[in-house]
Amino acid sequence: MGLFGISFSERIIVYISSNFMEACNIETDKVAHGVPRESFTTNRLLIGNFEAAAELSRQLVSQVRTSRILKPILKVVVQPLELIEGGLSYIERKAFRDLGLQTGAKEVYLVDARRTKISKSEALQFFENGGV
Repeated sequence: MGLFGISFSERIIVYISSNFMEACNIETDKVAHGVPRESFTTNRLLIGNFEAAAELSRQLVSQVRTSRILKPILKVVVQPLELIEGGLSYIERKAFRDLGLQTGAKEVYLVDARRTKISKSEALQFFENGGV
């Protein structure tokens, strides 16, 4: 909780597919999606070019954030939707978390075992329970 019992955070979900991302602000329902200027997916890795993926994620998250003088603390759930067969390796998990941090998030949660998008209520559980 923030000042006067008011939560001062902004919660966003970032869905990642092959050379495509979507960001959704849970509070405002504002959505932005796009493709990178340079491909970030390879035939083996969803994020094979980290810099291209980071650039797109920063751009999309900035589009869905509320514009206030005082920016709330950013919290992000990152969900890869493809190339997750057999689970993610430690390196892949780290890349997705780092991608969330690149958006300016102070807290990043990773959904790594589903091919369907998590709902807003499921994402809220991640934010409220610290993951899981």
